[in-house]
Amino acid sequence: MFGWESNGADQMACFEKKCIIVTALLLTCWLTTASSLRFLYGEIGLPFEMRCLPASTADKVVVVVVWRLNGSAMHNSSDLFIQSTLLRLKKVALSNRGEYSCHDASTGRELDRVNFKPGYPPHSINVSCRCKDYSNCLCTFHLNRETFLPTNYTAVYWDKSFKDCLTESKDSCLIRNVNLFSVEMFTLSVTAVNDLGSTNVTATYTDNIVQPDPPENVTAHRVKNAKSSILVTWQEPSTWNSVMQLKYEMDYKPNQTSSWQTVELNENHFTITDARQGEPYVVRVHCHDIFLGRWSEWSPQVYVGTKQVFGVLGSEVTLKCGFPEDTMGGQFVWTLNGSGLTLNGDVTLRQNRLTLNNASAQHAGSYSCSLAGTNDAVDYILLNLGSMPKTAKIQCRAVNYIHFKCVWSNENKINFKAQYRFLDNDTVVDCTLLGGGNVCIGAWLGSPSSTLELRVSASNSFGVTNSSVQLQLKTILRPEHPVVLQTCPSGLSPRPSRPSVSVRWASPASWRLPEVFPLQYRLRFNVTHVVEVSGYNTYSYTLTGVAPGIQYAIQVAAKDAANNGEWSEWSQLITLPCNQATSVSALQFIILAFVASLLGLEFC
Repeated sequence: MFGWESNGADQMACFEKKCIIVTALLLTCWLTTASSLRFLYGEIGLPFEMRCLPASTADKVVVVVVWRLNGSAMHNSSDLFIQSTLLRLKKVALSNRGEYSCHDASTGRELDRVNFKPGYPPHSINVSCRCKDYSNCLCTFHLNRETFLPTNYTAVYWDKSFKDCLTESKDSCLIRNVNLFSVEMFTLSVTAVNDLGSTNVTATYTDNIVQPDPPENVTAHRVKNAKSSILVTWQEPSTWNSVMQLKYEMDYKPNQTSSWQTVELNENHFTITDARQGEPYVVRVHCHDIFLGRWSEWSPQVYVGTKQVFGVLGSEVTLKCGFPEDTMGGQFVWTLNGSGLTLNGDVTLRQNRLTLNNASAQHAGSYSCSLAGTNDAVDYILLNLGSMPKTAKIQCRAVNYIHFKCVWSNENKINFKAQYRFLDNDTVVDCTLLGGGNVCIGAWLGSPSSTLELRVSASNSFGVTNSSVQLQLKTILRPEHPVVLQTCPSGLSPRPSRPSVSVRWASPASWRLPEVFPLQYRLRFNVTHVVEVSGYNTYSYTLTGVAPGIQYAIQVAAKDAANNGEWSEWSQLITLPCNQATSVSALQFIILAFVASLLGLEFC
């Protein structure tokens, strides 16, 4: 090639020299690259050891090592023992959280870096299930002890066969159409996992998990011309989507006493006939399936005699004293919080009606009204002033072709109701509320291009605000990220012809029926390099021609194979090969590859 011939020994000598050049270049890159960050986890209260593990062979001969925590030097103490490359925590505490680094004592060069996270493994789980009706059950779970580490839950239940409990928040899952009357017991199994361990609990439930929401729209007022009588009415909870009958208990008492009188009812109204005239009363109601389950929570208390009035700040609010015939042509005297009320441009009086033309916070409080010239109060009114709920900003996402989830902002003491319908179908379906009521999940019953309209009603004591949004599955579909299965090869051979590393992953657990709705995948390594994986439902990829000793940061994303919706988020980052601890930048890798190509070699 160069006009002269060489024997085999000369060629081998040249080959070895070129390998030495490439190896020297590789070593130079290693020495100028910062160490990779490792993650370690230790259980609080137990001893823990970490070692300085420099990846470079040259760095491993360093004898004297200094340790730093979050950049500050560390020294031996009653809680800490350091001996060169070894650092021992005698008893892990939460205060030990941070980034530890070890350095060459003579040059200060960083050799290794560890992000240490103290915590506890999951110990035991509390699980509670409740069915607002006979079809949908919400199960919530929490650990009995804080772990101080991210904890993931998985839940399955037995209803003739094992099924996934549809997890829609970190600590709850929804079971749709559960068969509570099955011969088989309803069993739920929940597993909690973090980086220090896992725990599992299995609980068996019967029909006693049926617990309705409290009755709604409870009203109570004195009966006209029979002031010793109070008429109380209410409605069954709107979430009771069942033909089963409810029974009720109603409590009432004078406002100043502590003991309740209870009435059991099968109807949604009752007239109290023994109320003392002129004395304020308080009423509450709860409900129960006529045969099974538990009593609901009590409804909000309703005050009688002391009327509760809710007004919107900045609006006109009118208070009415007694019945119209109570006026008898006389004048009324009003008090606010026991003091006389001055009439002016913002406060006007007409017969038995007091009007606040621009209600402000100073107008809230306890009002009483009486006829001028008498000491007998006709009415007591408690005025509450506040704001109506804000318009909900709704965001929706579908993680599969079966269910969708919508969330919106939540305010204190707001009641939500969500319903949806497909525009080509007049059927209205309740969207099942989760958590604090600002999350709902529904079943997608149309094609991906069908348009669904979701309406959210937000109400509090001061009013109702309605919001709506129109959706198409093909635009809100976004799978959850795949699960990368980290496989650590035993090591690269000394001189492979084309070194490679393999990556394997699994489809997201929430992506239902992948054989019907396949997924496509893409792979990203070292942040900037993205590779499209050919074929659908392909769960592995091999990176070839990689450089030995270089670590690759791998992530995988998924998307519906029909190109509906968006790509998922990237999966959690893993590094391959696992037995290496130093990374080389993309630019350094390109330089090395270019030098090697000039030498006519692959990496040695």
